[in-house]
Amino acid sequence: MLEENEKAIEVFVSRLRRTNRQESTIELYKKQIEDFFTLHKDKSWKKINEKDIDSFCNWRMEQNKSRCERKLGRGIGRVAKDTDGNPVKFRFGTLNVTSTALRRFFSISGRKDFVPSRPRNEEWMPPEIELEHVGKLLTEEAIVMGYKKQGRKPRKFIVKRDSLLINFIFATGARISECSKLMKQNLDIDKEKPTVTFIGKGNKKRTVPLSKRWIEMYKEYNNNSKERTGNETFIFTTVKGNKLSTGSLQTFYRQAAKAVKVNDLRAPHRMRHAYATYLVERGENIRTVQNLLGHTNISVTGKYIDLIKGKEENVKSPLDDFVEKKTKEVNKNGSSKGKIH
Repeated sequence: MLEENEKAIEVFVSRLRRTNRQESTIELYKKQIEDFFTLHKDKSWKKINEKDIDSFCNWRMEQNKSRCERKLGRGIGRVAKDTDGNPVKFRFGTLNVTSTALRRFFSISGRKDFVPSRPRNEEWMPPEIELEHVGKLLTEEAIVMGYKKQGRKPRKFIVKRDSLLINFIFATGARISECSKLMKQNLDIDKEKPTVTFIGKGNKKRTVPLSKRWIEMYKEYNNNSKERTGNETFIFTTVKGNKLSTGSLQTFYRQAAKAVKVNDLRAPHRMRHAYATYLVERGENIRTVQNLLGHTNISVTGKYIDLIKGKEENVKSPLDDFVEKKTKEVNKNGSSKGKIH
């Protein structure tokens, strides 16, 4: 790699850190840029053009495809398979990450004249989630089954912790990275309407209502945490009280999802989609859903409305709803006053 490209990458990383980007995002972007200049090792960042971007994206797609094929051929394609054992196709979301990293790099580096185009792909839509499948994952049985599939017998504390995690994602729509960083001080469970506060992407703060059922589970979890020793600052920890990484929490979630065979919920972010889908189907205001999810752009949240199109026949008429409510009031009061004819 040319020395001037290395220096440009250092400046890029330094600028990202000053904008309070999450370290995981910074490292991801850095890796994309380093890979780019590994392919174009003899070309200055000042002379990069659209053809260089296209060749890198094509290389990235071929690299991913061959890696999946090698793993599948060797029978170790965990990353390349879903929970039903089917090969996972290359996702354009991966190219979107590459594209975003490159766009930010050239913008920060001063190439205002050059804005790499985004990859052409089908417009992103949230995955369709069968809400009936959610219940299968919310049980402690799912956790136990997941560990048994791994040939392990989990401690009671572990079962409670993993079940608390999965229920928390569905109760709040939290990202798995937010779960990893969740501390006791983020919970406000003693007030009339309990809440949890997240510091999400770009260090944006948002407050989300907490489920009363989840609070009961949380208190039970604490009562059964005598096996846990050491620091208890974080909610989701090892038995020794150490903070669990995002990767570890993903593993715990995935093994439970695989055990109960809910492929549409195979990853933690799918449970976040389930949370959003449920809110929209229930008729919550789209701006409210946007705030609860922490989306910067409301058009992203709006995709959930597109997802439930075609279900209009299931919507209850407001007149029927009004009549039903008034009828219940009349029956309860035993009076004909206000009766609807």
